Amino acid sequence: MSDAPKVSVIIAAYRSGERILRVLESLDAQTLPQDEFETIVVDDGSPDDTYELLTALAAERPNMRVDRIENTGWASGPRNHGIELARGEWLLFMDHDDALYPDALRRGSEFAAEHRSDIVSAKEVKSNNVGWGFGGYVENVANAVPEPGITALLPMLPHKLYRRTMLLEHGVRFPVGRRMLWEDVYFNVAAYRVAEVVSVLADTPFYLWTIAGGNNSSTYGPGSAEYWRRLIDLMTYLDETLAGERFADARRAMLVQQYRVRVVGRFHPLLGVADDPRLAVAMPFVREILDRFIPVEWDADLGVLDRAKSWLLRAGRIDLLRQLHQAQSAVVGQATADVVEWRGDRLHLTATVRWRTAEGDPLLLQRDGDRLRRRLPRAVERELPEALLDVAGDVDRATALVTVQNRGGREAWAQATSVGRALEDVGRGLVTPTLRIETVLDPATAAYGRPLAETTWDVHVRVQLSDLTHHRALRTTTPARPAIVHGRPVAVYTNTREALSLDLAARLRSVAKDGKPPIERLTGTVRDLVVPLPAVHVGTGGRIAARLMLQSDEAPAASLEGQLVADGDGARLELAGEAPAGVYAVEVALGEAEPLPTTWRARVDQGGGVAFSRIVAPQAPSAGAGRRTLRDRLIRHVRRSGRRLLRRA
Repeated sequence: MSDAPKVSVIIAAYRSGERILRVLESLDAQTLPQDEFETIVVDDGSPDDTYELLTALAAERPNMRVDRIENTGWASGPRNHGIELARGEWLLFMDHDDALYPDALRRGSEFAAEHRSDIVSAKEVKSNNVGWGFGGYVENVANAVPEPGITALLPMLPHKLYRRTMLLEHGVRFPVGRRMLWEDVYFNVAAYRVAEVVSVLADTPFYLWTIAGGNNSSTYGPGSAEYWRRLIDLMTYLDETLAGERFADARRAMLVQQYRVRVVGRFHPLLGVADDPRLAVAMPFVREILDRFIPVEWDADLGVLDRAKSWLLRAGRIDLLRQLHQAQSAVVGQATADVVEWRGDRLHLTATVRWRTAEGDPLLLQRDGDRLRRRLPRAVERELPEALLDVAGDVDRATALVTVQNRGGREAWAQATSVGRALEDVGRGLVTPTLRIETVLDPATAAYGRPLAETTWDVHVRVQLSDLTHHRALRTTTPARPAIVHGRPVAVYTNTREALSLDLAARLRSVAKDGKPPIERLTGTVRDLVVPLPAVHVGTGGRIAARLMLQSDEAPAASLEGQLVADGDGARLELAGEAPAGVYAVEVALGEAEPLPTTWRARVDQGGGVAFSRIVAPQAPSAGAGRRTLRDRLIRHVRRSGRRLLRRA
């Protein structure tokens, strides 16, 4: 271990059990050499055998240290203790059941050194939400202090790199208490106030926040007085800590952010039931927040839909707020593909975005000259100022962004997306807004200029209209042809959710299988077999290792080895091998992928001649000596995929 490691990873543990293995295995897999970082795990006085388990795990890892403190009840205490123990140039705080992507520490520490960063907010992914935090990681930023400022730290979790000497010199610590709601926000704001360089690392997936059950943050909500008292405490802290001209923009941004997310955005659970007693608890706190922290002119920082909610909150019209919420929350934006086609090595996509209600009806707006008025319950329309009914400006700014998400690793990458806006006339002065979007997806550059990993990718579209933001899979019924591009196989298909996916690893779908070979007309010998794949698009072609596996209950399994060839003559399998006479179920494998079952049957005669036919469903041979059943192969495939989750991300 180096005397001065580049990074100290600090993990607060409490009754962690085997969950700690996820984070430690991800640290074991780091590309940064193990002697260039240290792992510090601080047990918060767990009453079980957590400390003993951690000690045993540390014995296997020379760069891991374990310490134990008396129980504090929250992650703040163990993290602060870890700061005192750390020796690294940068500190990273991790939760005990999350994970790092393999290149996180190497790339993160090099990026921090290059820009002399005090804080690096690196690309974070939430396992159950493809759109979460996405807007903050669009491009690398050397120093975000001048622009965009403190919002570069969003989402404000502590899964970032912090310069250790900065924290020590300025006494930046997590607030301590048995229940310290939003301690991460306190910490990040304190760090931002003393930082000179705040950088954003967007080109490398860094942190995987795993959602797998309840945690401390799930034990409170806007129905409790504690929630509102703690929120006022937080906003008081922001108001005081960011006081003065230097931090005026940061103060306003953070106070409006808390109001938008934790008041306007979290109020809806209280609106589902008339006369909900929790409203009587919440409203005095909401009024105090508005009076003390959010001047009415700051409502201009909200979208027009949230501005209307804020107006009704200020007026105390919860009855109308409930009606507005019901009318607005049902509207969802969805993109549907119109064109999905290969041109050379790039996949061209065009799609139409429409907003619909819960009943499936289009979002209707009333055209009134240059204005577009929302159709709301009459009582709401009478109460709201005209400016809060006109959404013409928001419609003009409506946008969409195509992304691709790694189904295993969960990271997502934005694709350059052009957007055209239109209003469809539906009669009687009513129109519905639509977007026409286009993007070009190149598998060789789609991951921030780098190739997409060899795995399965799902295509999504992030749609935004004013305060309505939806991240949905791109629906399609007409996928593109399978292709060989840049010498790599890409199976483009409609998944079980009727959305667009790409398999670059031949794990779920195969270019050979989807290439529509003329099976019934195919003849040859097992010693020299050519299988045309007329449906495969060939961009920059190449040769890919291929196998045709012949499985039978009556004869030993056989394999025809060769390659998938893609060139100016199209795509085809060129295979050779030996097989006893018999009837076989056929599987196909490309590269290092496991064989995939097909609907083909091969009949081999005594001379090695082979003829093919189709079967209704993939057949699996029964268990036999020396042979794996289909179930065994699937289990093995799933286990391998799980082990590759982060390694291949």
